[in-house]
Amino acid sequence: MVLKLYGFTTSTCTLHVAVVLKEKNVLFEFIFVDLTKGAHKAPEYTAYQPFGQALHYAIIVSLSM
Repeated sequence: MVLKLYGFTTSTCTLHVAVVLKEKNVLFEFIFVDLTKGAHKAPEYTAYQPFGQALHYAIIVSLSM
């Protein structure tokens, strides 16, 4: 299972989580969310975060069967 990390590249919160995942050798896929263009309000993002807010230190883990 590959973890998905949603974030903005210059966000310190995103960078902290990415560093910890790298240090622990956890495979993850980075999903870029462009906060400057309102991507956090898009339907693809609000499916995971219904209020359309940027998440801080939140990781959504989903299993696919």
